Amino acid sequence: LGMSVQYQDFLLEEFKARRSRNPNYSLRAFARDLGMPASKLSQNLRGLCGISLAKAEKIAEKMQMRHEDRELF
Repeated sequence: LGMSVQYQDFLLEEFKARRSRNPNYSLRAFARDLGMPASKLSQNLRGLCGISLAKAEKIAEKMQMRHEDRELF
């Protein structure tokens, strides 16, 4: 990941990784697994809205991020 890492980068990388393991894995399934509405995830990925610190911590937990990545996320 580049110098200015955005939280969307982490979400997209995780989604691509899951999709590579299961080609049928959808954005809706990813949103479900992260515990958020698919519409909200879609808006987040497009940069139309942000996520709160509390929500970011829950997402990082569900994605089982390493500590260093959580700090960046």
